[in-house]
Amino acid sequence: MSNSEHLDGLFQRMSPKARTVFSHLRAKAGSEDFNCLLSVLSSVDFRCEPVDVKKFLLHPQYLGTGVAETIYPTIIDDLQEIFAGEFNEILLSGGIGWGKSRMAELGIAYELYLLSSMKAPAISYGLMPGSKLAFLNVSVTQSQAERVLFGGLRDLICRSPYFRENFPFEPSVRSEIRFPQNVVCYPVASTESSMLGEGVFSAAFDEMNFMPVIEHSKHQREGGTYDQAVVLYNRLSRRIRSRMNQRGHLPGHQWLISSARYPNDFTERKPAEARTDKRIFVRNYPAWGTRPKHFFVPESFKVEFGDSTRRSRVLRGDELDVNPEHVIEVPTDFRNEFEKDTDGAVRDYAGISVLAIRPFIVRRDLVSRMFQLGDELGLKHPFSKCDVTLQDEGEYLIPENLHWIVDAKKNNDGRILFDRVTRKQIRIRKLCPALYFAHVDLAKRTDACGIAIGHVVGKKNVQRGSGLDVRLETKPVIRVDLVLRVVAPPQGEILASNVRGIFYSLSKLGIQFGKISYDSFGSLESIQTLTGEGFPAETFSVDKNLSAYEQLKSAIYDERVLCYRVPKLEEELLSLELDEKRGKVDHGPLGSKDLTDALAGVIAHCEGNSLKAMASAASVPTIGQACRSYREELWERAARGEIITMQEFNAL
Repeated sequence: MSNSEHLDGLFQRMSPKARTVFSHLRAKAGSEDFNCLLSVLSSVDFRCEPVDVKKFLLHPQYLGTGVAETIYPTIIDDLQEIFAGEFNEILLSGGIGWGKSRMAELGIAYELYLLSSMKAPAISYGLMPGSKLAFLNVSVTQSQAERVLFGGLRDLICRSPYFRENFPFEPSVRSEIRFPQNVVCYPVASTESSMLGEGVFSAAFDEMNFMPVIEHSKHQREGGTYDQAVVLYNRLSRRIRSRMNQRGHLPGHQWLISSARYPNDFTERKPAEARTDKRIFVRNYPAWGTRPKHFFVPESFKVEFGDSTRRSRVLRGDELDVNPEHVIEVPTDFRNEFEKDTDGAVRDYAGISVLAIRPFIVRRDLVSRMFQLGDELGLKHPFSKCDVTLQDEGEYLIPENLHWIVDAKKNNDGRILFDRVTRKQIRIRKLCPALYFAHVDLAKRTDACGIAIGHVVGKKNVQRGSGLDVRLETKPVIRVDLVLRVVAPPQGEILASNVRGIFYSLSKLGIQFGKISYDSFGSLESIQTLTGEGFPAETFSVDKNLSAYEQLKSAIYDERVLCYRVPKLEEELLSLELDEKRGKVDHGPLGSKDLTDALAGVIAHCEGNSLKAMASAASVPTIGQACRSYREELWERAARGEIITMQEFNAL
């Protein structure tokens, strides 16, 4: 790097005061005056020129004896890159135990050291004399904040000869680490009010992926989803930038720390942002990623982490269906943990987020099979889009994609009509005359509304038990006619009246509803209106107990659900987790189950009304079924000795 480039980099990190001096001196300084210029610039803000981060970490004069031996070389290299660069945010994620919290503690200790070397830190950064420069450790709870990162930082400071001699904190204060010049470090719980009014210089967020995500929260307008990690990050980012911004650069850092948890968590989204924002530093290591190789036995084994079709598994070497892009090498030291709980170990040790640690639907291949059965039967989505607002002209129903059948035409008395020339039945195409069932998971603005409609198309004998205890159960086969996700338009809201409009449109086409149910949220007006229009509408919750979801899982496992492919529905089904403590099925923190709730309601209605539904489905001929003439059917019945009624005889 040339002297000019080096000075350009320094300029971005200078305080306002140093920049003023720099602007006057640089034009006059030649290349031979480079070191002199650096010395002058340093003297503007610093009592003495600070050492680099590597010397701070390894020299016993700074962090004390014994500390250097416990710092992994990889972490030293990363911290050197951080403090030599122009990074504002440091994202540390992945597996447990590789040193995320330790790296943040060391980085914050070095930031404190840099402030301690300055003559007047507040003034150098453009603040009022005596302004507080706060270092926050934000965690899920106050006790966790005190125990983890804050406790480790305090221990580093206590051991450090440099801090004891040059920048001592007040030992009598236990709730915070209070240094001279109004520099203070303290732990806070993850609530917005805990950081208001602070002059935050640097902040560390611990276990961001484990901060609560609350649906229908009172913290959000109209009961939307409250993602605490996102809210706190945005609030603190704005606050730091409003006070400490130096031409796009922040003198401190935001340390964003968390182990992996679910896909699309906070730390899962940040790396994508870092690809375009070079001020974000990202490190994502497995548990064995930062330690030298001599820490582990030399042998390793292979693990294939899971995806939407199957769960994670330890490979034996004879598998033929392995996805090589999903295979990782793991030191044998961890084999026992991966054998006991592969998905959990993939998340906790390898640092790879998984769809569900305790999946409600374990057989992911059968979820895929449900959509495959729908594809084989030619089922298609009966709407122009999978996600709709129901307020756009480009969103419309496609009646051709519903369940049409070919059946005999009848007169008003129910008698079958025949062609006078050919003497064959007159066949017509019409919607399947079965009982249809619907369930709506209603929403207004921030969440999505899920709608599902289905009907029974047949029955299947399903084997239960094994060995000598085998029994056959007759269970309904269910066709899913509609799975629709309704979202609010920009600056708008979901209109419950437009949701009801779907039922009106289908009713006009000839569909007869056996039941239309809504969950309890905001459903009273819709139920009353539909009932007044002659529809059998009622309230039904799939969350009161596990019954509806158990019926859904059983139907999927029995291969009795036929559905066209819906990517969002597949994502929701695979992300479902069983919360045994609360006795309910739930989704991951940033997931959803609007469509699965709606589908579970439909399956429950079809199962609960199976006798009536199967009876209506049994006499329905489908498209493609051979259609013999009515005369041929009667002659065959007569040949078998069956009684022919006078009405049937006259029809001949």
